[in-house]
Amino acid sequence: YSTQGMAINPQSIEKSSASLVSIGTAIGFASEGFDHVADVIAKTAAVSMSSVGSLTEAFKSASSVNALYGVSLEDIALQLALLSNLGIQGSAAGTAVKNTYKELNSEAEKVTKTLKAIGVEVSDIKTPDGKFKDYITVVKTLDEALSKLSANERVHAMERLTNERGLRDFVAGFKALH
Repeated sequence: YSTQGMAINPQSIEKSSASLVSIGTAIGFASEGFDHVADVIAKTAAVSMSSVGSLTEAFKSASSVNALYGVSLEDIALQLALLSNLGIQGSAAGTAVKNTYKELNSEAEKVTKTLKAIGVEVSDIKTPDGKFKDYITVVKTLDEALSKLSANERVHAMERLTNERGLRDFVAGFKALH
């Protein structure tokens, strides 16, 4: 595999390679897919306010959402780019992505009641096999439902759907829609 896409990273080639293998493997890519992973990371750095090094840390923190919740590499990249443009970078951004899905996936009463109260069915944001739909679909669905609430009700509903770190990811997505 190649680390050409990560060449703009000031890290050593060894560290870049190790990071690429770690991220690619965690997201389910075999060595022949590592070029694609490097390209996605480099493109995300180019279109966001984040460096390749910061994104590498963010991807390491967020990579488990692929295996746990079916989130694609590209959706993780989109979320990390949006977060970085709000000044949330590195492992803080990765943790925000991870927490968004962890909390939204929980069977906690506050989450299920809130989804129901705003008129969102689980099938609106998840596929039949229990994986999350693409990020844009999830954010649009929640945004449409939340837009029917007053500003105060909207904030309270978002706080019940996720924790403070996950809330950052929602805010980034909602800002990108408007």
